[in-house]
Amino acid sequence: MFKDYYAILDISIEATLSEIKKAYKTQALKWHPDRNPGVDTTQKMQDINEAYLILNDPQARDKYNFQYKRYQQFNAEEANAKRKETNEQESKQENDFTARNKKTEFSSDDDELNKWMTNARRQAIELAKQTLEDYKNITIAGLTGAAVGCGTALYGYIVSGIIFTVLIFLVRSCNS
Repeated sequence: MFKDYYAILDISIEATLSEIKKAYKTQALKWHPDRNPGVDTTQKMQDINEAYLILNDPQARDKYNFQYKRYQQFNAEEANAKRKETNEQESKQENDFTARNKKTEFSSDDDELNKWMTNARRQAIELAKQTLEDYKNITIAGLTGAAVGCGTALYGYIVSGIIFTVLIFLVRSCNS
C-alpha cells in the first residue's frame, strides 16, 4: 500500500530538508506516547518515522516523488471514475452497495523504492518499539529513584529524630 508521506508529515511536496526535519519533530512530539496517555500511538509514530526516513534521503525522495505524482494522478482518476459511476447509478436509480464502494489501491512499480519503503517501515517499527521500551525504562528508573529518595529522606528523618530525642533527654537529665 502506497502511503502519502507528505500528508503524514503535513507538508507540501516542495518542502525543503529543513522543513521536513521540522515537520518530523512537530509530528513526533504531537504523537509521542508521553503526550497521549491512554492512546495507542504506535502506528502513527511508525508512519511518521517511515515518512521521515524516505523524505529525508534525497535519492529515496526523488524516487518517491515520481511515484507520488503517479499516485496523485491515480487518485484523481479514481475520484473521476467514482463520480461518473455515482452519476450513472443515480440516473438508473440503482442501489448496488459493492459497486459504489469498490476501491482500488495504488502501488508503486519501482522495485528499488518499494524495497526502501519496506526497509523504512521495518526501521520505523523498530524505532517505535525502542521508543516504547525506553519510555518504560525511564519510567521504571524514575520510580526507582523516587523510591530511593523517599527512603533516604525517611531514614534521615528517623535518625534526626533519634538524635534530637537523645539530645533532649541529655539536656533534661543534666538540668535535673
